[in-house]
Amino acid sequence: MDPIRRAYAAIHTLAKLLEPDGRSAAEMHAAVERWHEELESSLATTPRERGWREHFSKIVHAFGTRIFTCYDHPGLPRTNNDMEQALRALVSRQRRITGRKHVG
Repeated sequence: MDPIRRAYAAIHTLAKLLEPDGRSAAEMHAAVERWHEELESSLATTPRERGWREHFSKIVHAFGTRIFTCYDHPGLPRTNNDMEQALRALVSRQRRITGRKHVG
């Protein structure tokens, strides 16, 4: 299997792992750490795969456990798009209530 397909399969596995199923943020963090360890051992060491692993590691370690906060708070949007949609709905509602064009 070529490197791009292996990377795609790994990301697809991670996407399934991140679906909310009642696990806490700490449990989710541990599951992602296990996935990352498996990734380290399963991917070959081509320059492209090494770069991909290093990029993923940098992102996950930069955010740390904060990236999993949404699993402890069910009402908190999971993605940036979900957050923007929630804020857009709030702003629209506030504009209707106050009659102002801009929410400040």
